[in-house]
Amino acid sequence: MTDAWRSADHAWWLAAEAATKGYATELREYAEEHPRPRLKDFMIHMSYGDPEVAA
Repeated sequence: MTDAWRSADHAWWLAAEAATKGYATELREYAEEHPRPRLKDFMIHMSYGDPEVAA
């Protein structure tokens, strides 16, 4: 679960860096339009508690 999240988070950072050149204001705008992956979301969706996964 954490490996999947880390891979998604790393991909997000690479895309964010490529789009913003690392400038803080541009990075903030990028994050608003492209939310960073959250571990909580991965834990919910990859567990049996998620109705989509349990079906």
